[in-house]
Amino acid sequence: METVNFIKLFKDLKTTGGISNEEISSAERSLKLNFADEYKLILKGLGATRFNGKELNGLTKAPALNVIEETKNFRELTNIPNNLYVISSLGIDFVRIMQNEKGEIFTGSSSKVKKIADSIFDYLLLDIKNNISVGALMEFFKKLNIPNYQYSVGYAEEAFCIEKEDDIWVTYIGERGNKFQVKKFEEESEACLDFLIKNIDYAIRH
Repeated sequence: METVNFIKLFKDLKTTGGISNEEISSAERSLKLNFADEYKLILKGLGATRFNGKELNGLTKAPALNVIEETKNFRELTNIPNNLYVISSLGIDFVRIMQNEKGEIFTGSSSKVKKIADSIFDYLLLDIKNNISVGALMEFFKKLNIPNYQYSVGYAEEAFCIEKEDDIWVTYIGERGNKFQVKKFEEESEACLDFLIKNIDYAIRH
């Protein structure tokens, strides 16, 4: 459910609507594999999705967004392992994003398959993690339904805060003029990652 709720945070989210367990089981039989539990929850809760410049396949009438059609077509054109199914197309250089039953995420092309993340949730955060900074986080949060009073650069009441003190980056919760759950980091990227996860976790739970 964590991944489903994270996807729901995106303001530009479009979905085809959830599908039944029977439809999911039928798709698995058609592909002769099992979907990861994470992907099943996305299919049941949302269906095919588009958000933040990304697409996740579902079971739709549109072949380009249909996990069965995309997987079968890619199998015919490549030698991808039979336990992988296509969850997304990057639209460049014949590259597909795939998942296995364990939930692991791979990129695949006509020549090679490479693991890039442990889950769809991790995959969706790759772009921001690879280019993380305070400025990038502020822009990323604007794309999500996270109220701007929840986070702050510098002290703010009842907010997750991040700031630089001398040469050290600090994250904390501001409350009653004090700083709680203080964590210190030498690198901006490390502080930003902590700040990112705290805000997403809180938004998902609330």
